[in-house]
Parts: sequence; C-alpha cells; structure tokens
Amino acid sequence: MPRTVIGCDLSRAVLDIHSLPAATSTQIANDPGAIAAWISSLAPDALVVFEATSGCDGPLIAALAERGVTFSRTNPRQAREFARATGVLAKTDRVDARVLAQMGSVLDLPITRPSSPARSRLSDSSGAADSWSTSAKPRRRVATTPARMRSLPRSRR
Repeated sequence: MPRTVIGCDLSRAVLDIHSLPAATSTQIANDPGAIAAWISSLAPDALVVFEATSGCDGPLIAALAERGVTFSRTNPRQAREFARATGVLAKTDRVDARVLAQMGSVLDLPITRPSSPARSRLSDSSGAADSWSTSAKPRRRVATTPARMRSLPRSRR
C-alpha cells in the first residue's frame, strides 16, 4: 500500500488539503481545534507537505509535532518550479495543495524536524522584542502563541 502524502496550502483563514493516492480534496479552518481534528484522522505513515509561510504555519507545525506526524516544510519557490516543470500554470489554493501532494509523492523531500519547546519559546520572545522596534501590524500577524500576544504592548495588539 503506497504512503499517504498530503499537500496543504495555507492561508490565515483556511487550509486547502489534497491527499494522495486517494486524490481527495478538502478545506478546513486554520485554527488549532480544526487542525487537531483533521490530524487525528490521518494514517500513521502520512507525510504532510506545505510551503514555508510566515505566520500561517505555526498552528499546523505545533499540531503535527505534538502528534508526531511526519512533515516537510518546503521552499515556496521550489514548489512553484515543480508546478511549472509538471505543466501546472494555474495558481489557486486547491491546485497548490494538489501540486504539493504530487511533489511529496515523487520527490525525496527532506523531513522537517520540529524545534524544541525551549527553542520555540526563545523564538517567540525574540520576535516579541523585535515588535517593540518595528511596525505592530506585521508582528501581530505572526504572534501565533498566547504568550507572544501578551508580550506585545496593548496598543499593538
């Protein structure tokens, strides 16, 4: 039986998902509850492939790491080049999810190792410190943990 490979295209609001070899597509909310429910339905050998996106992938990475699901966080440029090489020129979220699943099924993508909890806390605190000296809007979008949100001044939330 072939390994289940799942392509995930992320946005702030939703995750577009395409699963191979079943060739099924779905869409879920990009929130911890919906992501946890979806991950609990995955096969134990599933590989989840998604593009590295600033801020949008935090909840997904945390849930995958917590449940021990294998994933590959790929370079968006590499995914786009793969799509072009396979003749896919359309650029929609559903198409991107399908291309990511295909990419994971035919290429030997590097498995992403989740960072340790200590490293995540350090990253969150350094990002919060950066927000004091830069515009609040971009930092607010990437403040993916409650601790990081609390560290932002009230005027910047």
